[in-house]
Amino acid sequence: MISKILLLILLSISFISAQTDREKVAVLPIHSVTFRSKSAELTERILDELFKMDLFLVREQSEVIDVLAQQGLHNGCAEKICAVSVGESLMVQKVIFGTIRQKGGEFKIKLEMVDVQTGDIVKKSTHSVQGGYKDVVSNGIM
Repeated sequence: MISKILLLILLSISFISAQTDREKVAVLPIHSVTFRSKSAELTERILDELFKMDLFLVREQSEVIDVLAQQGLHNGCAEKICAVSVGESLMVQKVIFGTIRQKGGEFKIKLEMVDVQTGDIVKKSTHSVQGGYKDVVSNGIM
């Protein structure tokens, strides 16, 4: 599921990055109130998919975490203004951020990509996955 969401986001803007050098992108930890301890795992899976697609230069996650800590954002960042601020500090062109929420047996995954310079959301995608968290991370991503 995550790879499908990312594919939709990235393919819709890949023509932009093909015109020049690959853009730098950062992925913020996926925000989850219910699954805070698993947020890093989900974020890593998204990063893996980004690396496989080879469309962007992806900022190291350790650098992202350092900037979040420097800005006092220890609980992460799920808002556009926050994502832009972190992106400026990381000197990237785009930032991917999002949330995962559970309601009953359904998980809603929302990912957004923001242009750091303009603050515009260039792509937004929301998908639902039925089952447990394990389904989201394993079956939903692959």
